[in-house]
Amino acid sequence: MDSNAFAFVILIVIAVLAFASLLRRLPSLSGKRGESRIARKLGRLEKDYYTVLNDLLISTPTGTSQVDHVVLSRSGIHVIETKNYRGWIHGSEGAEQWTQSIYRTKNRFPNPVKQNWAHVRALKRVLSELGDIPVYPIVVFAGSAELKNVNSKSPVVYGSDLLQTIRKNQEFSLSPDQVRKIEEKLLQSNMKDRFSRKAHIDQIRTRQHQSRQRERELICPRCGGRLVSRSGKFGSFYGCNNYPRCRYTFR
Repeated sequence: MDSNAFAFVILIVIAVLAFASLLRRLPSLSGKRGESRIARKLGRLEKDYYTVLNDLLISTPTGTSQVDHVVLSRSGIHVIETKNYRGWIHGSEGAEQWTQSIYRTKNRFPNPVKQNWAHVRALKRVLSELGDIPVYPIVVFAGSAELKNVNSKSPVVYGSDLLQTIRKNQEFSLSPDQVRKIEEKLLQSNMKDRFSRKAHIDQIRTRQHQSRQRERELICPRCGGRLVSRSGKFGSFYGCNNYPRCRYTFR
């Protein structure tokens, strides 16, 4: 092989590797675009009443918790989980996985309501010394997705409805000084360094890999019970045989 042919092969290999790397990053890039879109929307809230904090990384007893958006006001704390999807979205607040349907293709993703409640617990732990603070979790879909068969007590809304959902809570529960202290505490607890943020991403990927591996072995990732095939309102699924003590399910 002459030098020109060898150089051409090397360029092809580099291009293929770069394309593969881009494919791996696409979900993350899409998520970041959705978070940026929602951050801009939250920036339209009244500055004299609302304080917006974006992309907080909080330490927890088991690792870290990444919170997309927090909106502070005298009404309390709105904790917002952002998803940037298209297609039809199906899910209930008790399920481990939700489903994205695009024509005949179905993709599973972690239940965003449960994800957001984990963020709420992390924030409450950080703010525990500041007393009882009202917390309002919200899941917002920033993309073109259509919410189908979504069942949740806490709000799951489209981006166009987000500001209205936040503004509904108008009862004053906190003083301006309390809001200031909450903001200071959250900013102090935010982990900004690149090492911590990379470790957080690695932690998520490891947990997802371990969960999928256990599902393939029909072992419940939550309690270690046996996963058995069942039928429900929206079709067949696998559920833990320790139900109702354990409500882990996946499709």
